[in-house]
Amino acid sequence: MLTAAALFCHPTACLAEATQAVAQTFAGRGAGSATLIARSGQRGWLLTAAHVVNGETQVHVTWQSGAKQAAKVVAADGRLDVALLEIFQPPSIEPIPLAADDQWPRQGETIELIGYGGGRLRHWQAKVNGYALTRGVGRYQTLSVATRTIGGDSGGAMIFRGKLVGVIWGGPLAGPR
Repeated sequence: MLTAAALFCHPTACLAEATQAVAQTFAGRGAGSATLIARSGQRGWLLTAAHVVNGETQVHVTWQSGAKQAAKVVAADGRLDVALLEIFQPPSIEPIPLAADDQWPRQGETIELIGYGGGRLRHWQAKVNGYALTRGVGRYQTLSVATRTIGGDSGGAMIFRGKLVGVIWGGPLAGPR
């Protein structure tokens, strides 16, 4: 969880803490982003997009500090485009907690996005368009925002009021719902 101080800090300080929890992810020949969502003892877990790990079972993450470590893909769902990574001896970084059902943004509200687009850590804001249904294999409700992403942002953090509300990905949508 974010520290109590982080929940009530100046936005610049909150952002600095949140960006530390987002790592650059390397899997095979691809790269993306992943967010530290939990830690317990010597283990930590990161959430990313499944297409970032692209069927790999072992990936590597690089933290903002430059520290590198191996990560294991413990679960991936290509239909939902989400994957869970496990690391050992996570850095002393506060995870970004997952949002509860009643903590999701509404249409028109602004969320923070953090990713490694173009291989560089970047942060930006976007307005929520609403919720939309994905096309393709199955139809799933997804958070739709008005933004442009760069290769490498995939798997990055979508944050609302200090909570992770999604991972960054791009694709066709059926329209707002």
